Amino acid sequence: MDRYEKIEQLVLKLGVSYEDAKNALNACDWDIVKAAGYLKAAGKTAAEGDFSGEENTKSKSEKFDSALENAGTLLERGSKIMFEVQRNGKHVFTVPLLALVICALFMFWVVVPLLICGLFFGFRYSVHGASDKADSKINDVLGQASDAAGKAAESAKEKWGQKEDIE
Repeated sequence: MDRYEKIEQLVLKLGVSYEDAKNALNACDWDIVKAAGYLKAAGKTAAEGDFSGEENTKSKSEKFDSALENAGTLLERGSKIMFEVQRNGKHVFTVPLLALVICALFMFWVVVPLLICGLFFGFRYSVHGASDKADSKINDVLGQASDAAGKAAESAKEKWGQKEDIE
């Protein structure tokens, strides 16, 4: 890498001026790693850059393959987490959480209102398949939502029942 390229790397990765990059490289015998440390110590950097000495040699196809692999891992993990629906303590159905999320993304105005209305009709939701700690926290929140909706439904039934008695 020639001197101009080293200056450009510092300018792009650390957000310093051309002059600051050139002066830092001069002070550090044109060692880009030392110059980056010099600039960081001087407090002149606007961004965090990585100058470990290794160039990023991944090609576009390697980056694309890595992205696909990460997406596959995400899909695999998401399909193992299950969303369970119960009513009156009886299992109604179970669906992968990933499927529910995809349906909610494409049919938001159908799925979300149905889930909310289900709470008022005595349905309870739970999640299984994530870590035990995560399952517990998520299920606590879902349980609280179910309890709150159940109380609201009971309150509404009592109010409507009182109105009928008055008439």
